[in-house]
Amino acid sequence: GIKKQQNRLNIFSELKVEVPLQTAAREGSELTSRFACQALRTMGSQLPPYRYWDVLNWTPDQVSQWIDQIGLPEFANKFKVSLVTGNILIDITKADLCSLGYENTLIQKWLLERIKELRCRADFSTKDPEHICQWLTSVGPELAIYKPDFMRSGVTREILPLITHETLIDFGITSHVHRLKIMLAIEKLALASGHDSPDFESHLRSIHPALRKKYDVFLSYRRSSGSQLASLLKVHLQLRGLNVFLDVTALGSGKFDDALLTTIANSLNMVIVLTEKSLDRCIGDVTTQDWVHRELAHAIDSGVHIVPVMDDFIWPKSELLPSDMRSIS
Repeated sequence: GIKKQQNRLNIFSELKVEVPLQTAAREGSELTSRFACQALRTMGSQLPPYRYWDVLNWTPDQVSQWIDQIGLPEFANKFKVSLVTGNILIDITKADLCSLGYENTLIQKWLLERIKELRCRADFSTKDPEHICQWLTSVGPELAIYKPDFMRSGVTREILPLITHETLIDFGITSHVHRLKIMLAIEKLALASGHDSPDFESHLRSIHPALRKKYDVFLSYRRSSGSQLASLLKVHLQLRGLNVFLDVTALGSGKFDDALLTTIANSLNMVIVLTEKSLDRCIGDVTTQDWVHRELAHAIDSGVHIVPVMDDFIWPKSELLPSDMRSIS
């Protein structure tokens, strides 16, 4: 640089810029880090041993140095001898930390938070021509921790509208709120690109019947005896991160019958709450007037996986049930 040519490198010392430059080179974005490294080279200063944006390419030595730098020198060598690379580091779990000797739960929580920060800082700009990571961060800055999952899975703009709640669970996104935010943003993209049209929906179904399923679980029950158990099941399933439909809370105004059947078809699973004599009204119901019968028959016809939950329930003889629901008994 000009200052180097003028033999005035001491000006950098006078301005006390080396420490800020080291921090920028180590913790800044890829572009910021490159400029800071260039300045440090000009000064003749040593470059930081690792850079946050490049965490996926860290060697075990660099991971060990990072562990030492954040204040856990006694564990640095354990990471090194375990050959933990940056690509492994960002996916480390509480169980992994226990196997490395981190028994203190407070240290575990603190270190996992630092690792989350690394996931957020990982830079994919050169590997993400469609700016998926930028889109994800724009939906919510807290969602940046999922950038590695989206990139490793090869998500593109074309694939985005096909992503479901189940896909996000496969990505390891356990937060129900985070999944809702992402799915709402995907719905907006689909609407903007015309992917919400009936033709596109039919195209999705032809590719795979599980695509575009809106709910993980549809809860079916006999109102007179199963509503309380159904409500409790809904809470427990939601606590496990599943998207659950229960008609008393999820349906708005409109054509109730059509909306309910459409929702069944848009669910991956149906949990049928079977309480005492809850299928008795289905016996002899040849015109499908009973709603439990109608829901079960539609679920079977739509290929929805059915899971019975029984409470003081005895199955009636199979031959007494209508033929279109007999397969569940």
